[in-house]
Amino acid sequence: MLTVREAASVLGVSVRQMYNLAAPRGPIPCYQLGPRMTRFSPSDLRAYLDSCKVEPAVTSASPAPPKVHARSPDGGLRAAFSAAGIRPRVPRKKKLAQ
Repeated sequence: MLTVREAASVLGVSVRQMYNLAAPRGPIPCYQLGPRMTRFSPSDLRAYLDSCKVEPAVTSASPAPPKVHARSPDGGLRAAFSAAGIRPRVPRKKKLAQ
């Protein structure tokens, strides 16, 4: 059984955050052995860590992005947009009031 301070160290969070994660408010089960004795099971902490695991998204083989040529006036953006099949929106020039 781990104390709150030890459990916080295992998870890499503050003691205050560990109290917030403890049941009944939080997702981690704990044992209340008195008004001031809260203990955590290492297996419960491991289960919580496993539930927080995020898997990387599966990406399909996408073509490499087009090379941008810095010598063109727009920095190659027009070519990059057209290669991606996107028509860039060009802002209109405002007419000056005389």
